[in-house]
Amino acid sequence: MDAAFAKRQAKLKQADTIRESILTYFAETLNIRISRNKPELVTVLRMEQINATATRRLDTKCYDKKFQIMRDELSHSVFPSYQLRDLIIDNTGGDWGYDEGNESDTRIKCLVLRATEISNKNNINIRVDKAQCRQIEKRKLAAMNLEIGDVIIEKSGGSIDQPVGRVIFVDQLEYKGYPLAYSNFLTKIKINHNLVDPYYLFEYLRFIYGIGLTEVMQNQTNGIRNLIIEEFLEQTVIVPENNYEIGQRIYQLRSKARQMELDAEQEWQAAKSQFEKELLGV
Repeated sequence: MDAAFAKRQAKLKQADTIRESILTYFAETLNIRISRNKPELVTVLRMEQINATATRRLDTKCYDKKFQIMRDELSHSVFPSYQLRDLIIDNTGGDWGYDEGNESDTRIKCLVLRATEISNKNNINIRVDKAQCRQIEKRKLAAMNLEIGDVIIEKSGGSIDQPVGRVIFVDQLEYKGYPLAYSNFLTKIKINHNLVDPYYLFEYLRFIYGIGLTEVMQNQTNGIRNLIIEEFLEQTVIVPENNYEIGQRIYQLRSKARQMELDAEQEWQAAKSQFEKELLGV
């Protein structure tokens, strides 16, 4: 049991190491330096020329040199860059719908994604015991128009140590036979595939969140954090010509890390089962 537990912990640690390497890989690919001790950008840009017009809000955090330097670093990239709004086709809010039992001819039962389904390690993490099925108006579901490759953004909620702005990459359209929808605390962007690879953009937004820049695109009222969608859509997105290859490389790394976790859990459960059999003499 000790050996099996040690093996499990080693695999889980290795999976975390692979995920941590993604931040470094992304920064190096885009020629952006980051601190290894803390996920903040480090740059040698001219400190005396801080752009104080990066935001329309009177929020001291927005004018912090750290965040101003991050913006400046991104805006001076040697690669083509766009505003996020120029890379998307539309932006559609979600809906919480009605209780599961509140059926109607105009509604359809859906699995409604919430912030709790956003996995900080992977993508979507739907737990059977916590999944929420709701009745969504058919016209509203049609307006949401979820398609593979869309990106869903957490726009409200968060906590003290977890700002809003986390993202989901839509890689499935149903769960256990029910179509997927998303709550009113989330919003969806449909990406222009002709301009950028959707998965690359998804990982880019995760990268921006990881270095902390998304934190200045939000405000807080009554303990709830809200993403300021206009500022989020105005952020700079760096798009190298090989953005598809970058996205696929990161996808492979995340898949490898996830498989390690699954193998570790499977081997651990098998070891426990074997131990119980030997203990009981069966």
